[in-house]
Amino acid sequence: MFDDEQGDGPVGGDGVDPSAAAGDDGAATAGAGAAGPGGAEDHADGVGGPAGLAGVLQAVSALVGLPLAVGLAAVVPDGQDPGDLVELAAQWSRVIAWAHYQRAETLSVLAVQAIDRDGVNAVTAVATEVAMRQGVSRPGATRLVRTAMALTGPLQATGEALARGALDPRKADVIAA
Repeated sequence: MFDDEQGDGPVGGDGVDPSAAAGDDGAATAGAGAAGPGGAEDHADGVGGPAGLAGVLQAVSALVGLPLAVGLAAVVPDGQDPGDLVELAAQWSRVIAWAHYQRAETLSVLAVQAIDRDGVNAVTAVATEVAMRQGVSRPGATRLVRTAMALTGPLQATGEALARGALDPRKADVIAA
C-alpha cells in the first residue's frame, strides 16, 4: 500500500531486517542456525548449537524487538535448566515491552493524524475506534491513546526504555499516568 515509503527489504518496527539477525561480520546471531526441511533449526537441542540455552541467551542479550523474538522462538523450554528458564522468561518480557511500545507508537501516530485533521476532540474518536477493535472499554482505550502520546512525546525517554525492554510496560503506564 505504501510501497514508496518502504526500503528494499522487510524491516521490523525497530528498523532491523527481521529475516536476518546477523552481527557486523554477517554471521547469524541469536541461535539462528540453518533451517532444516521442516523449517526448524537443525539442532537437536532446539537452542542454537552446543552452547545450549545459556549460549543463546548470551547471543540474544544485545538484540531488541523482532530479532530478539526470532532468536528466542528457537528455544525449546522443556528440559532446560531452571535458572536459564528464568532468564528466558525475562528475555520474553523484553519482547513484550518492545511490542507494547510499538503499539504506543502506532496509536500515537493515529491520534496525531486525527488531531491534525479533526481537532483536539479527535482523541475521543480514536479511543472509541480502538475500544471497539481491541474489545476494551472506552476509558481503557482512552488511557492507551493518552499513554501512547505521552511515551512518544514528553516522556520519550521512558518510551525508548520501554522499546529496549529496559522498562516493564506496567511501570511505563504508571509513569505516563
